[in-house]
Amino acid sequence: MITLTINAALALTLITTNGLLMCYTFALIIGFTSGILQIAPVYPALSYYPQNNGKISGMLYASLSIGMGLFGFLYKLLNNPYNIPTQAGLFPYDVVQSYPLMIMSVNILILILGVVMSFSISINSEAK
Repeated sequence: MITLTINAALALTLITTNGLLMCYTFALIIGFTSGILQIAPVYPALSYYPQNNGKISGMLYASLSIGMGLFGFLYKLLNNPYNIPTQAGLFPYDVVQSYPLMIMSVNILILILGVVMSFSISINSEAK
């Protein structure tokens, strides 16, 4: 349910033409949902393995952090693939112009991953 809500909200950021509104919407959605979603995998894992609380929570939070770091690298790779330096503290026009396309590409990737994961979760829960 949360995944579909996040994906619907991320899809709304694809529709807007105001860049600042898109950035605020994206930042709010990612900020709130990352805080909520980091708790979700920890509780079942800790209840399933009560003798290894530290190890399980450490592995889960490490994998979530690594995932965030990889998405940061993906953002840089899509937005500035040739590592063009700033000029007087600002990026050139072609790097700035590719920013909305980068945000839309990552949103579409997250939307596809979320829909696939939602369907796989619902299929696994029906099989049990």
